Amino acid sequence: MTDYNPFDTMFEMQRTVLDQQHEFVTRSMDMQRRMLESMTSSTDVGRNMDAQTRHMAEAAMDATMETMERATPGGMPAMDDIRDMIDQQLEAGESMSEETWTAIESQLEETLSTYESMLDQGEEVYEDLFEAYMDTFEQVEESVEEAA
Repeated sequence: MTDYNPFDTMFEMQRTVLDQQHEFVTRSMDMQRRMLESMTSSTDVGRNMDAQTRHMAEAAMDATMETMERATPGGMPAMDDIRDMIDQQLEAGESMSEETWTAIESQLEETLSTYESMLDQGEEVYEDLFEAYMDTFEQVEESVEEAA
């Protein structure tokens, strides 16, 4: 017949809690990594939406210009100049948009790289601390069992 040691139950409960906490922290770090990945992909969506908006604006301007040209019999002498000016503004807007998105993506990549590095370091420190704590926990458990 084995001796009943009430500390065995206590240590088992503590171990279960520690294992659950470890799992929670590990999953939280994984979730942060997935969040970083989703931030990167969301800029692609934003860039595509911006391009679609610019194309719709360009189509609307073309339709407006065509309507104006048809509405003026014999045409307006300045119509070509107006169309050229609008085309230049649309091209400048597209160029500025591309530069902005490139800057956003570059800054985001740099920020995410730094954050991921910090996350890696934090994870490594946490794992080391958890392992050291578990070693100490096991030593205390053994000492109590020997004393009982």
